[in-house]
Amino acid sequence: MLLSADKCVKVLALLLGLSACFALNAQHAPVNAQYLTNALPLNPAFSGSREAMSVALTYRNQWSGIEGAPVTQTLAAHTPGKNRKLAYGLLVYRDAIGVSKRNAFMLNMAYRLKLGQGKLSFGLSGGMVMQSNEWSKITTTDEVEDLVFSGGDDRFSLPDFGAGLYYSDKKYFFSLSVPSIMQHQYAGGQSYTSSFVMDQTTVFASAGARFALNTSLKIQPSFLMRSIMGDLQQVDLNLLLNYQDFIELGVSYRSSNAFLAMLRYHFNGQFALAYSSEMESGSHHRYLRMSHEMTLTYDFVFKTNTVSPKFF
Repeated sequence: MLLSADKCVKVLALLLGLSACFALNAQHAPVNAQYLTNALPLNPAFSGSREAMSVALTYRNQWSGIEGAPVTQTLAAHTPGKNRKLAYGLLVYRDAIGVSKRNAFMLNMAYRLKLGQGKLSFGLSGGMVMQSNEWSKITTTDEVEDLVFSGGDDRFSLPDFGAGLYYSDKKYFFSLSVPSIMQHQYAGGQSYTSSFVMDQTTVFASAGARFALNTSLKIQPSFLMRSIMGDLQQVDLNLLLNYQDFIELGVSYRSSNAFLAMLRYHFNGQFALAYSSEMESGSHHRYLRMSHEMTLTYDFVFKTNTVSPKFF
């Protein structure tokens, strides 16, 4: 039996709600496309790296136009301490997909050491993840009956932790992190458990460099890899072009057949706004839409003697 386009979209929205439940077994913090602009959600060791109190607000609308598609809102703030060796951060995010919503509150701390021409930072994070599943909002047909939907809505709050290291100097950066160590698993009924499972841990690694082409143009190639204990899941390849330190144009390719274009404008040394548009291709592309993301960053006390403060 062939399904109409409208019915296909409804089925996809229903599957999004189901996947939000089963994805708890491999949970990780939401990954924004603009992680080069707002790296704190991926790595707590990024805290204090801009040598000023810095705040970033990110809004991501994935698969725009599909009901129940993922929407992520992130607030990230961090600052170096008085002695500059310690830094502190705060991460708050809200992730909604289908009838499921996840809110998280994480506190970060980083210890930083001078290494060569740059700094090496070790970071830890800890906080709470609050999940809610509104199963009562799902309408099933006579052909689809599932006891999950008749069991009522459920909510839970469980702890989570993260760790990472981060190095940067005037030309290079390297990051290795596990932003979400705990696995939040559905245990049946309205019960959930939190545990550490080594072979389900998601690890992120990224690196990049920045080179001057001439007095006006700089180029920044970089990559991001996501793996689950050695099993490579995804690779992002990025290229940014910077003009006179106030306009950046970027393109990215993701191994899941996604292409991204980004524009970032620096109003001054403290305030910047970035917008990116992402398109996925493949056999399922007829049901997917463009994804959009916007990030606003502000450094409250900008210092010109920092290590690449605007870009790493």
